[in-house]
Amino acid sequence: MLKNDDKARRKRAGRFPMKKQLEAAATVHPYEAWMVLSAVGIGDSRTVPERKWFAEHFFFTRNDLLGYLRADHLRRNEIVNRSLDNRALPDAYIVPDPPNGFKMGWFDGADHDVRQYSEEEAVEAVADYVLAYWGLDRLNRSEEP
Repeated sequence: MLKNDDKARRKRAGRFPMKKQLEAAATVHPYEAWMVLSAVGIGDSRTVPERKWFAEHFFFTRNDLLGYLRADHLRRNEIVNRSLDNRALPDAYIVPDPPNGFKMGWFDGADHDVRQYSEEEAVEAVADYVLAYWGLDRLNRSEEP
């Protein structure tokens, strides 16, 4: 779980619904995430917070994210495509790695903490990327359902 025991953090995050948090996180882009959240009346849409703000305000669990991504295969594809279009450094990435599946890691001129996922683990690979992008605790394979 993502630090659900922090009551103050949960109270701040409780200002917007879980579904909106997951939708915002899946954008893997601060501006788009803020547009999702500001659509429910949270904050000023003209002032976009930095990524660390989102990490402090998201309170969904890894399993919540896995369930959200399992239910929407088109969103998973969008997330992978967004990663392929990303040119910012340093940043998390996910790339198809045929025939092995997906490679997910962190790049700052060199690869770091690279994890290999099979085709059957596509949801887990995308979830791990989303978590890493926002600076949240990464997926631990022993915790997956």
